[in-house]
Amino acid sequence: MLKVLLGVVSKVIDDRTVVVLVQRKAIHPLYKKVIKINKKYLVDKDAHSSIALNQNVSIIQSRPISKRKKWKLVAN
Repeated sequence: MLKVLLGVVSKVIDDRTVVVLVQRKAIHPLYKKVIKINKKYLVDKDAHSSIALNQNVSIIQSRPISKRKKWKLVAN
């Protein structure tokens, strides 16, 4: 089963790579408060697709493309 995550584009590195910020909420194990957890993912995209900053996108898990890129952009 491939994971699908929703996030916001925070940086466009070059024509093949974007950084997507995924935010989730979890309950703190000791204090039982809801906290926000942010994580950045390097995502591979097509060279001809245009992605803007602060755009909501969905990403899907894929085979390793490079050392840190293991996600691909889903066509919206």
